[in-house]
Amino acid sequence: MYLKKDSFLTLSSELDLFINKYYKHELVRGVLLSSVFLVFLLAGAWFLEFLFRFSSFGRGVLLFGGALFALIYVSKLIISPLIKLFGLHGRMSHEEASILLSKKIPEIGDQLVNVIGLERQLEKTETDLLKASIERKALNSLRFNFRNSISITDQKKMLYGFLVLFLFSGACSFIYPDSIIPPLRRVVFFQKNFEKPNPFEFKINNGDPLLVLENEPLEINIKTIGKTDPEQVFLYSKKKRFFPEKTGSKSFRYIFNSVNKSFVFNLLDGNRDTVNYNVKVLPRPRMLKEKKIVRYPSYTQIANDTFYDLNRIIVPQGSTIDWEINCKSISLCSAVFEDSVIRSKNERFGFTYSPKKSQDYKIFVQNNFSDFKDSISYFIELNKDGFPTIVVDEVFDSNRVNKRLFVGNISDDYGFHSLKFFCLKNDSVIYSEVLNYSGTTMAVFNFEYDFEGLSLQSGDLVRYFFAVKDNDGINGPKEILSKSMFLKVPSKERQKEIRKIKSLANNQSFSSLQKKLQNFNSELEDMKTSMLNKRSLSWEDKSSLESFLKKQKEIQTNLKMNFQKIKKKKIKKF
Repeated sequence: MYLKKDSFLTLSSELDLFINKYYKHELVRGVLLSSVFLVFLLAGAWFLEFLFRFSSFGRGVLLFGGALFALIYVSKLIISPLIKLFGLHGRMSHEEASILLSKKIPEIGDQLVNVIGLERQLEKTETDLLKASIERKALNSLRFNFRNSISITDQKKMLYGFLVLFLFSGACSFIYPDSIIPPLRRVVFFQKNFEKPNPFEFKINNGDPLLVLENEPLEINIKTIGKTDPEQVFLYSKKKRFFPEKTGSKSFRYIFNSVNKSFVFNLLDGNRDTVNYNVKVLPRPRMLKEKKIVRYPSYTQIANDTFYDLNRIIVPQGSTIDWEINCKSISLCSAVFEDSVIRSKNERFGFTYSPKKSQDYKIFVQNNFSDFKDSISYFIELNKDGFPTIVVDEVFDSNRVNKRLFVGNISDDYGFHSLKFFCLKNDSVIYSEVLNYSGTTMAVFNFEYDFEGLSLQSGDLVRYFFAVKDNDGINGPKEILSKSMFLKVPSKERQKEIRKIKSLANNQSFSSLQKKLQNFNSELEDMKTSMLNKRSLSWEDKSSLESFLKKQKEIQTNLKMNFQKIKKKKIKKF
């Protein structure tokens, strides 16, 4: 195996040192060029943003596009030489270094390139002549200082240019910070909305928070601050454009009607920039449903009733009412009656109340978000149990003046306690009887009574009437009397006179009936004679026959009635 001489090893070492110094200079050069590139890149971004004032999307493209170009440039000029310096990838070979040195040191000619070539050839074929040639050319090449061919003075112009550019940029930023820094800041924070310096700025509602109660109107008072007094400003909300009214110098106003949820609106200034404002809607306390279950007094026998959101109800005295109230967005609900107040912090609650009299009451709802209180007024009317009514008709027999038949009807709000019949003589009760009736709130009754059972004397005066009581379970039963009726017993002489008049009337009745029978018999004989002489009956004959039959029926009825009267009279005497 051939052993290399010290001259070639020294040459290889010098080449490695040259390569290292070369990459170090390339690294310094890359840093300077990258710095200059970054300065120009920032200047370009500043100029474009200053000139066109891009949107958030445009600023994002400018930022990430510039960052991508900067990364590519820095990778090429700084990272690549650094990797080659440490021999990680793509390091310069000795052959490439010898060619570069031939350019930097013309006196060396091509002997350094030949030495490297001969060395490669020696690895394949070992000859003494080739060895001597390598040794001689290596010694000749070592006469030159490879590392001095690369000097920092080559970078002076670039370094001076960088310093001048850096100082100029720094001076501009220091002297004109309001012009240099804001565009670059907008590019860096591209996602934010930036107000462009313009002739005027907005002040909304004197800077107070934009709060509005649910379903209430919101008045927006806009003031412009600046030298310019615009004639018109534009307001945008929910993809619609609105035109605030100009109310004075630098003053505008717009009203949003019935705001029911939070929203965002923005104003467009003279530079076509948008300024966003958030409106927060405060929830309105509301009562959603009011349910009343009325439990009537048991004596009324009325089933419970349920009412929803009814402002006025009429209930019997003594009723109990159960409330169920549903609310929304409340911190307190109050039911205010004349004699009590019921409160709850729950959105759904119930309570029971028994009104003692007719009254107004209110239900208030409120919450902690605002001072607003909502209220609804109601009225409860108590209906007292009324008095019962009674109507009675009296029927009597002319043949029996002491016997009476009564027919009547009674009525009440909710029912009856009792129905009685009273007889009084000299204001003292001589007879009373509890009567039956059919019906609940309206009933009819009939009652037959014979005053003979009272053992009355001639000249006695009897007052009689009916009394009905209702079933009032709160204030007690109430009683009402019918009209008073009277019976006066006639004297004996008067009774004889009455019997005589009746007997005379009966005799007259029989006498009249006897005459009718005689006429009837005469007509019958004539009709027989007429009909026997005719073969057929004419229309007049038929009509006469029908009339005759009617008279016959009428006489039979009168006879029957008279016989019944006589029979009754005999039974009475017996």
